[in-house]
Amino acid sequence: MGSISKTILETEDGSCTYEAAHSNSLSRFITASKVQAGSRLQVYNTSPLNSNSDTFQWDVSSTVLSMDWASPLFGEMVAVSLDSDIIEFWGATPNFSKPGSSPLSNYSKLSSINLKTRARSIRFAPSQNGLILAALTDLGEIQIFEADQILAPSSWTLQGIVKTMTGEPATCFCWRPAKDLVLALGSGSQAIIYHYDRCVLTWKRVAACALETPQHSSPVRALQWRHESSAVTPAAAASTSSTSSTPLLSMDRAEMLAVSFGSQVALFQLAGRSTSLTPKVAQILDLPSGESAWKVEWDLTGGQLAVGTEKAVQDTQDFSTNSSFFNGSSNRNSISNNKSSTPESAVRIFRQSPLGSYLPISTITSA
Repeated sequence: MGSISKTILETEDGSCTYEAAHSNSLSRFITASKVQAGSRLQVYNTSPLNSNSDTFQWDVSSTVLSMDWASPLFGEMVAVSLDSDIIEFWGATPNFSKPGSSPLSNYSKLSSINLKTRARSIRFAPSQNGLILAALTDLGEIQIFEADQILAPSSWTLQGIVKTMTGEPATCFCWRPAKDLVLALGSGSQAIIYHYDRCVLTWKRVAACALETPQHSSPVRALQWRHESSAVTPAAAASTSSTSSTPLLSMDRAEMLAVSFGSQVALFQLAGRSTSLTPKVAQILDLPSGESAWKVEWDLTGGQLAVGTEKAVQDTQDFSTNSSFFNGSSNRNSISNNKSSTPESAVRIFRQSPLGSYLPISTITSA
């Protein structure tokens, strides 16, 4: 089993942090904590190459639902989704006042978007596509906005809306880390992939990832794309008692999408062009009995996968994905018919073996 190191960042006023996000360059880390007038945002310098221990903070007048950093190509800018139906964009300004001091002064608000509905999750598109932000709203759809300029944008234009067209709302989404505008969203018990056709300026459905057997009917709660360049070409997938798998596709630079289905995480390999992707189940990771995956995330190399899980202590459990996104609660999970139940959480780490399959190596618990 592998070992996990821990770093603790404490808020200056001792308040409880309830949301956090790190920048793409891993040099900045932002947290949101509750204060009397709303929320306090604090930005920390986490780069080992920067000796300045600068910390910036400012208050917003509402609860923070989601945060995401733009690519460093667009400057030090972070998007913050608030419970008041607003997305605010904050950027750092250079500090030229004193040589040898921190290169940045405090953050200032650059612009905002009034959605007229809450954005439960926001994510910037890959930087090759320009400065584009996608927002998963309480309406169960993805709204996509494009900035008027890539540095310090002053306004945003609605580029398009992606709807599931399945009768089920979208519960989660992620961008494909590639040049084309492609995103995957979870809806019901499947992950649907959409591609933006620049010729007709429309989002088109190109594929769907689902587990075909009837017992795999759990709703999708999380998904994330792995970078193409991180993949290896395996001969076959190993099979263990804790992971069931089918032979992985033998292809160079294989794409992979991790999708959580309740107590299982399916790894789909994707072949073909952006306009016509073909998914294939490469491996299924089985979680311990009673656990449900609410978060999946690859590391930068794609060699490791982290799975956030939780389970209720008491017997009556009803994990509901839709309620956590659409009932007005900012909690990631809702357990109905049992208000006294408390979830036990863990993060399970899987690492890719030389044969290509992903095997469990570590578990981080909340204890």
